[in-house]
Amino acid sequence: MSSILKVDTIQDQSGNNIINESGNVITIGASGDTITVPAGATVSGFTSAGIDDNATSTAITISSAENVGIGGAASSTQRLIVNGDGSNIIGGIEFRNAASGGSTASIGMASGTSNALSIAVNDAANMVFKNTGGTERMRITSAGLVGIGTSSPTHNLTVDGGTSTSVSLIKDETGSATVRYYNGGSQKSYIQLTADEDMDFYAASGVDQVFYGNGAEVMRLSSGVVFNEGSGDRDFRVESNNNANMLFVDGGNDAVGIGAVPTEATHALLVQGSNGTLLMSELENLSGPVNFQLTADDTEDCRITFGDKADNGRGRIVYSNTSEHMRFEVNNLSEKARIDASGNLLVGMTSNGVHNSGIGLVPNGISHFYTGGNRALELGRGVSDGEILRFNRSGTTVGSIDALNGDLALGNDDTGLRFAGGLDAIYGYNPATNSNRGSAINLGDSGVPFKDLYLSGGAFLGGTGTANKLDDYEEGTWTPTVSTATGFSTGVTSTNYATYTKIGNTVFIRSNFQLGNSSGNLTAGDVIQLTGLPFAPVAQDHVIQCGYRYNNTNNGVLSVTTAATTNRLYIICVSVTGSPARNGGGVAINFTYKV
Repeated sequence: MSSILKVDTIQDQSGNNIINESGNVITIGASGDTITVPAGATVSGFTSAGIDDNATSTAITISSAENVGIGGAASSTQRLIVNGDGSNIIGGIEFRNAASGGSTASIGMASGTSNALSIAVNDAANMVFKNTGGTERMRITSAGLVGIGTSSPTHNLTVDGGTSTSVSLIKDETGSATVRYYNGGSQKSYIQLTADEDMDFYAASGVDQVFYGNGAEVMRLSSGVVFNEGSGDRDFRVESNNNANMLFVDGGNDAVGIGAVPTEATHALLVQGSNGTLLMSELENLSGPVNFQLTADDTEDCRITFGDKADNGRGRIVYSNTSEHMRFEVNNLSEKARIDASGNLLVGMTSNGVHNSGIGLVPNGISHFYTGGNRALELGRGVSDGEILRFNRSGTTVGSIDALNGDLALGNDDTGLRFAGGLDAIYGYNPATNSNRGSAINLGDSGVPFKDLYLSGGAFLGGTGTANKLDDYEEGTWTPTVSTATGFSTGVTSTNYATYTKIGNTVFIRSNFQLGNSSGNLTAGDVIQLTGLPFAPVAQDHVIQCGYRYNNTNNGVLSVTTAATTNRLYIICVSVTGSPARNGGGVAINFTYKV
């Protein structure tokens, strides 16, 4: 039988609450009872060390700062502390589905000493993070995919920022920002912004870095840089210096443009710039030469074409694989020079020939310069006098053509000729000293004489004075004519050896002539006057040097006198041997006179 004490109010004599004496315990209710504090009732001044969970320790502790501790003491700074026992009991919060009663998700600290915080969901659930307005910001799916800005992540991490998506790695001035890539536990590559603000792209040994565009490989970094290793129809270009096509690779036409897009499929390489220059040079740090190579089929030509923006085909270098020659074309692709298969350099012609108009430089033969109506070769020298062209045989100089004070000079060793155009003269010349050389050079010698010497002026013999000048020499024939005669007839029946030689102002005449029929014998004092002299005398000359011959016998001595005023020759009989007849006799003359 149980007893019940019902008391409406328990107060002390002053009407205050019951004050428990120190050290006493007041127990209200028994096991299984429910103690209710009515709505609106206020319990004030209540303090408790915690709420007993009927176990040996305090389950919930509320501090005077109104902080709560579960499973242990409350923190002085944190509103809620969930304590584990450090071994089997994990401090955490578990979320349950009220309908199923099963565990849906939990937040907890791992057991042991790692102090790791774990967030767990069951296999069928996603973990969703929302802002205070209920908008989803991040999701972790049951498959372990993380989505930021998307509820349907398709990769381990999917970030969807709508119209603008960015992922930022922020470092301080001394650190680095790095994205690393691993295969299992082995790092294979990374992208890093270093403390020096360098951007590093690193790949481990044996790992290629491959860049794709439009679903196809564009560039590969391995031991070198390879663009379009998949050989797709891909164009590649580099912009620089306000030029959108500083380098352009036309994948469809297998062409390269520098400074412009190659506009013709035949232009494997097009270079266009302000000066239209393609520069190839050997770099100092290379052990061998730098080659620029063009290759075509055996029946095709290899070509390098030059042009301007208005015309791509102005000039060209062509190598013919069929005839093995290289030609050079200028001025709208007109051929001007070529090197043929034999190594001949031909300018202005296509085949080597002595009489072909042009230049032929032959490596193992005779080179030639030929033109139809102009000089074929012009050589020059500036600043100083001296050699313009040197000749040698087996490495030894045998002659030269030189310049001296505006004149042409040529010769060998110390013997030569200088052609003084300003003075209308030819001088002796010393090539060794590039100077004149007088009174020292012979023209021919006794063993090798010259033949004829033709002079329109005079020759100075033995000196340079007026008296040494020989300015006239002439040989010829003349015809003696009898003008009047004493004792002789005036006719001349025959003439032999009527010749003359004129040297300077002296004339040497010679003649044998026979007079016509005459009666009587030759006597002293007979006179014959002759005309027909080759040159008129200038003074009277007299000499006994003439003879009268009859029947092959000298029968008389005649004297010869010239008369300058009458241009006649007087022949006078001085003496007679025997009685030679006038008829049939002959006169022999060898006479010299001045003109």
